[in-house]
Amino acid sequence: MSADQRPVIDRLERLRVVLPALAQDAAEARRAAAILRLENTRLLQRVAELQSAQPTGTQAASSGQGSSV
Repeated sequence: MSADQRPVIDRLERLRVVLPALAQDAAEARRAAAILRLENTRLLQRVAELQSAQPTGTQAASSGQGSSV
């Protein structure tokens, strides 16, 4: 092995150690992102349910619940 090849071989050895860890982190991040997207969808649905169940300010005022002037 020549002196020119040693840095390349050292870099390859480091990559063999680092790349599996990076792949593991990426897989965990994808799983976490999927869980967060699912939770976000559920929360958005719940917000929509709550908003449709409660009257808005204009509906409350037109039903006579507003203050009289």
